[in-house]
Amino acid sequence: VYSLGPKVFVIIVLCSVAVAAENGVCSRTVKVEASASASRLPDLAEVTVKVCVTRDTTQMARDAGAKNLDRVMAVLTQGDTAIPEKDINVNSLRVEPVEEYRETSSRSESSHVIVGYRFSTKLTVRIAELDKVGAYVDGLLGISDAVAVTSVSFTVAAPEEVRREAIKKASEHARKDASELAFSAGASGVGRPLKLETSHEEYDDFCYSSRSASSYLVDIPEDEDTEHAFTLAGDGDASGSLKAGEYKASAHVAAEFELL
Repeated sequence: VYSLGPKVFVIIVLCSVAVAAENGVCSRTVKVEASASASRLPDLAEVTVKVCVTRDTTQMARDAGAKNLDRVMAVLTQGDTAIPEKDINVNSLRVEPVEEYRETSSRSESSHVIVGYRFSTKLTVRIAELDKVGAYVDGLLGISDAVAVTSVSFTVAAPEEVRREAIKKASEHARKDASELAFSAGASGVGRPLKLETSHEEYDDFCYSSRSASSYLVDIPEDEDTEHAFTLAGDGDASGSLKAGEYKASAHVAAEFELL
């Protein structure tokens, strides 16, 4: 096991020396596998907002929904810290009847009855100023009961950079360990790579989903870094912190090198 500091680890899974004969020519190779991970603090938050209202008529539902949606946009786009409209994406917008099953003494007369109409829409908001996330969530939840914050997640704007870093580190250590194995077997070193394969995995270690702000509260131990902790006010006297974890990517490399 190799350590590249507190955030990068390399594990040699398999090392073997292969001798193959092809067309009467002896080819000596060394095969290694290595894994590495890289991480980065988040620089982007994604907040999912849902607006849902039910009224007696289609027009009433549309009017009430539009009014709440306008208030959502006002919270997000007004003031000195306005979020650019390009970072606010409306994923869906629907107006549909709400049906209720009503059973009578005669089953043949039982039926579904329209009892109202529902307006619903969902928005995804990307927030680059992480220290403002708590204020935006509080502002959205304070609009009305028709507005819900269904999820808050933290990530990075350029995840491919973290992935490439993990692949690069895994590749470097695969060559290093192939060289060490070659020397231990009496070879003078390794040459060009004959075969390279890689796989990777990316994930965030933070994502909470809930209806109310008070459910986002997370206690942070005193010895933890609080640089990326965000204060949220919940219902009543509830208060606390929303802490973003790290965005992580891991890579696995299988390589075959020519022995010198």
